Amino acid sequence: MARQPALSADKLKDLGADKLAQLVFEEAERNAGFRRQVKAALAGKSGPEAIAKLIDRRLSGLVRAKSFSEWDKARAFADDLHSLTDTITSELGPAPPGAGHRPVAALHRNT
Repeated sequence: MARQPALSADKLKDLGADKLAQLVFEEAERNAGFRRQVKAALAGKSGPEAIAKLIDRRLSGLVRAKSFSEWDKARAFADDLHSLTDTITSELGPAPPGAGHRPVAALHRNT
C-alpha cells in the first residue's frame, strides 16, 4: 500500500487558492466549530470592530442560553468555548488596545 503524503503548509499552498477555498467551504458546512473559526478569520479581514461584534454576539448568545448541557455534549461545549477564546487571542489579540472595544449590553443587563 502506498504511503500517503504528510500534510504541511507548503503542500497545501501547492493546491492553490481555489481548491483550498472549496475544501474549507465543504468542511465549514459539516463542522460548526470550524465554521465559527472561518467566520472569525473573515471578520478579521474587516478589522477589530468586526471581530468584536462577532465575539459579542456569541457571548450574548451564551448569556441568553437557558438549556442544560447534557454530559455527552460537554466536550462539544468545551470545544466551542476553546474556539471562542482562540478567536479572542488570535484574531482580536494582535489589534491595538481598545481598537475592538464594544460593550456587551446583554452581559451588563443580566448581572
